[in-house]
Amino acid sequence: MSRFNLSPSLIGWFFYHDCERYLRYNATPEHERAKAGIPAAVIDRSPTTQALLDAGIRWEEEVVRTKIAGRVRIPEGTGPLSDRSFSIEETFDILPQLSPNEAIYQSTIPVSVHFLRSYGLDPEIHRFAPCRPDLIRLEMRDGREPLLSVIDIKASKDLSVSHRIQATLYAMILDHALTLLGIDRPVDMERAAIWLYGAGEPGSFGLHLNVRVLEDFFRHRLRGILACPLEDVPWHITPRCEYCEFYPHCREAAEASASVSQIPGLSAVARRYLREAPWSPRKSIDTLSDLERFLAIPESDDHLKNCGSLAGQGDRLRATVRALQTGEAVLHAETSLALPIHEDIGILLTLQKDPVSDRIYALGLRRFKGEAVYGTPSREAVFVAETPGDCARVRREFFRALTAELEAVHDHNKGRDWESQRSVQTYVYDAYEEELFIRLLQDALEDPATAEDALRLRFYYQDPGVIQGSSHPATGVSFPLVVLTREIRRLLALPVPFALRLPDVLAAIPSSRFAYQLDPGSLFWYEQSNALRSDAIIMAWHGGRPEAADWVRHEISRRLLAAGSALDGLRERV
Repeated sequence: MSRFNLSPSLIGWFFYHDCERYLRYNATPEHERAKAGIPAAVIDRSPTTQALLDAGIRWEEEVVRTKIAGRVRIPEGTGPLSDRSFSIEETFDILPQLSPNEAIYQSTIPVSVHFLRSYGLDPEIHRFAPCRPDLIRLEMRDGREPLLSVIDIKASKDLSVSHRIQATLYAMILDHALTLLGIDRPVDMERAAIWLYGAGEPGSFGLHLNVRVLEDFFRHRLRGILACPLEDVPWHITPRCEYCEFYPHCREAAEASASVSQIPGLSAVARRYLREAPWSPRKSIDTLSDLERFLAIPESDDHLKNCGSLAGQGDRLRATVRALQTGEAVLHAETSLALPIHEDIGILLTLQKDPVSDRIYALGLRRFKGEAVYGTPSREAVFVAETPGDCARVRREFFRALTAELEAVHDHNKGRDWESQRSVQTYVYDAYEEELFIRLLQDALEDPATAEDALRLRFYYQDPGVIQGSSHPATGVSFPLVVLTREIRRLLALPVPFALRLPDVLAAIPSSRFAYQLDPGSLFWYEQSNALRSDAIIMAWHGGRPEAADWVRHEISRRLLAAGSALDGLRERV
């Protein structure tokens, strides 16, 4: 009889990846995996991963020792706090004794057989080790009776589905254990909280929907995922998969089988819909050839209407399948209002952030054309923070450089008739750079050294924050910042599987004027994303390798050149 090891953390990560194979592989005990046909896990030991782990430990210590000092019970011992915990007996002795607003750190809560059986789970098969919530605090709210509230500490700037699921399951397990033991300390089953990195207080969220999702998962999904033949466990590849220790195996399998997972942007929900094929359950769509045959039948577009992200996408899917199978770019029957046919001056931007500190540490701009305005045909400026504290400096220098480029166009056009004026268009390659640019504008507004320039740039780029202001631009700019990947998806189907990585797009649509090539080395490139890997900057900041900051500068410069080449290649085909 197969047995599986489960935990709130693992189940949280299952919901994050939305992948049944992830859960099945990780729940299988390590010593049984090879026999079951599960590949060996590939452990990520990169500098960035280690820095994230270290940051999590430091943040947990800061919360416990500084932010709630004197109001938390801490297990005795030496060494890092994260290595300590109260025993089960100590936990249930302390919980009834907590004073209002007092917390217990690293309690140990067992998952009883009664909890599992209440959801139809077999304790001999579905095994939960005792779990350890970071904090359980006795909260006083709105004059009501005190409630025990779960607080999980995360070294993350954003609340994710894995955080919510993990904390919700802690609350469910705690509530059941206290009831079973007859301890009169009610648990807050309406709200739990996550203490995000750098936050002064934990941020709460509602539990009701998460409880319903988990109860449905336990009653109707978990047993099937763990009981079905291993080869039938569903899986799909998304950008998040690269953080999974089994990603190389799945990537290889997707390539070998010509899986529909190769279609860029195909969501996990869409993949599940194609796999289940509710119009003909025995004809699962798993490969590109399966999808090609399905799309050839007259009713296919009607069937796609029942899946939100696939509705109306029949022609795009046909073009994508054709491109992946033939190796040739295929033109979509669409036009773009955002992509100009021509501009007198183009400006390419790139922005990169460190996932550990969440700081924007590398910025670059490359202006091309515009010799009549500037006296030079191009200009490049790259800014990389030498230390974590240097990020403010590079932001200021970047804003000064960008403002100077735009001011020169403004000054040139002032007083000239329309035909004599010069147009300017700004580009980023990927949508994450657009998000970072909007965030950078907000950060610059809060910095007295850049606030004036940032306000002028905000009026030009018209990010969402403009709506909230008391002053608004006199005239609108239709498309102040064009995202190239967005326009590529709109206009072309490329023979590029999984994701529109810049090096692969360059190879698929080379420019006849400037056929630039970019080597996607593992130091700077993910396989599923265009975001810059942070290993080099971690080495520069914390690894005693200051020269690594220069490596980043050269990579930013290469990316700016490559984005310009990709823009040329796109224009030549549309």
